[in-house]
Amino acid sequence: MSWAIANVPNTHFYEAMTDVVTRFASKESVLAFLHDQPSIVYDLLRRVYIGMEGLWMHMESLTAGTSYTKLVASLVILSKRFGVKDTTGVTIGLKMSEQEIAKYAGMSRETANRELQKLKKDGIIHFDRGTLTISDLQKLENLVLQ
Repeated sequence: MSWAIANVPNTHFYEAMTDVVTRFASKESVLAFLHDQPSIVYDLLRRVYIGMEGLWMHMESLTAGTSYTKLVASLVILSKRFGVKDTTGVTIGLKMSEQEIAKYAGMSRETANRELQKLKKDGIIHFDRGTLTISDLQKLENLVLQ
């Protein structure tokens, strides 16, 4: 989209965390579609701003945070992107290993494990067979703000 809208070439690589379907269209057809569909443009812009908020939180924790705040910020972002509210809290709708959580948070698996144990001990999260449930999302979000 950055190339189609702003003529900024994409020099990044992305790894999908869920199954995806990709479609290709010419720049001209994308721009014509967006021009004729203001509700789609609004939804795209809304998603960009939500993503930017997560990106800023992630960048701040990676550059200035401890391993604990890096992990907490990553869990908050994952919960907002993939979380499903249920009676036990917010369950992240991805099966993730500790290694995948560590990779997302930018740390070793051993460090992630140590920090996850603290969150488990405090009753903030429950992690079982790749399913992560956040029992108190507000408390987790408050940990990022400290």
